[in-house]
Amino acid sequence: MWFNAWQCSGQVALALVGHQPDLCQWAEFLIWGESRQVLELKKAGVIGLTVPNQVSPVGNSCLFWLTPPRLLL
Repeated sequence: MWFNAWQCSGQVALALVGHQPDLCQWAEFLIWGESRQVLELKKAGVIGLTVPNQVSPVGNSCLFWLTPPRLLL
Protein backbone atom coordinates (compact mmCIF):
# COMPACT_ATOMS: atom_id res chain seq x y z
CA MET A 1 0.00 0.00 0.00
CA TRP A 2 2.82 2.45 0.78
CA PHE A 3 4.34 1.78 -2.63
CA ASN A 4 1.14 2.83 -4.42
CA ALA A 5 1.04 6.09 -2.43
CA TRP A 6 4.73 6.70 -3.21
CA GLN A 7 4.19 5.97 -6.91
CA CYS A 8 1.20 8.37 -7.09
CA SER A 9 3.41 11.13 -5.70
CA GLY A 10 5.30 11.23 -9.02
CA GLN A 11 8.69 10.30 -7.55
CA VAL A 12 11.02 8.13 -9.64
CA ALA A 13 13.97 7.42 -7.31
CA LEU A 14 13.54 4.73 -4.68
CA ALA A 15 16.07 3.68 -2.01
CA LEU A 16 15.92 0.13 -0.68
CA VAL A 17 17.61 -0.27 2.70
CA GLY A 18 17.90 -3.61 4.42
CA HIS A 19 19.74 -6.85 5.06
CA GLN A 20 20.68 -9.83 2.98
CA PRO A 21 19.38 -11.90 1.32
CA ASP A 22 16.11 -9.97 1.00
CA LEU A 23 17.64 -6.63 -0.03
CA CYS A 24 19.27 -7.86 -3.24
CA GLN A 25 16.37 -10.19 -4.05
CA TRP A 26 13.90 -7.28 -3.92
CA ALA A 27 16.17 -5.11 -6.08
CA GLU A 28 16.68 -7.88 -8.65
CA PHE A 29 12.94 -8.51 -8.76
CA LEU A 30 12.33 -4.83 -9.59
CA ILE A 31 15.19 -4.70 -12.14
CA TRP A 32 14.78 -8.03 -13.96
CA GLY A 33 11.45 -9.38 -12.78
CA GLU A 34 13.23 -12.30 -11.10
CA SER A 35 16.02 -13.00 -8.64
CA ARG A 36 19.22 -13.77 -10.57
CA GLN A 37 21.60 -13.72 -7.57
CA VAL A 38 23.87 -11.25 -9.36
CA LEU A 39 23.83 -8.27 -6.97
CA GLU A 40 26.10 -8.79 -3.97
CA LEU A 41 26.25 -7.15 -0.57
CA LYS A 42 27.82 -9.02 2.35
CA LYS A 43 25.31 -8.17 5.07
CA ALA A 44 23.38 -4.98 4.41
CA GLY A 45 23.40 -1.77 2.40
CA VAL A 46 21.49 0.75 0.34
CA ILE A 47 20.31 0.18 -3.22
CA GLY A 48 19.01 3.06 -5.33
CA LEU A 49 16.56 2.37 -8.15
CA THR A 50 14.84 4.47 -10.77
CA VAL A 51 11.26 3.22 -10.92
CA PRO A 52 8.95 3.99 -13.87
CA ASN A 53 5.61 5.70 -13.19
CA GLN A 54 3.56 4.57 -16.18
CA VAL A 55 4.28 0.82 -16.14
CA SER A 56 4.75 -1.84 -13.50
CA PRO A 57 8.10 -1.41 -11.74
CA VAL A 58 8.68 -5.18 -11.78
CA GLY A 59 11.30 -5.89 -14.45
CA ASN A 60 11.35 -2.24 -15.55
CA SER A 61 13.43 -0.51 -12.87
CA CYS A 62 17.04 0.65 -13.23
CA LEU A 63 19.85 0.40 -10.67
CA PHE A 64 21.75 3.64 -10.04
CA TRP A 65 23.32 3.05 -6.62
CA LEU A 66 24.70 0.05 -4.71
CA THR A 67 26.33 0.97 -1.39
CA PRO A 68 27.72 -1.35 1.31
CA PRO A 69 27.41 -0.16 4.93
CA ARG A 70 31.15 0.60 5.28
CA LEU A 71 30.73 3.53 2.88
CA LEU A 72 27.97 5.02 5.01
CA LEU A 73 30.04 5.38 8.19
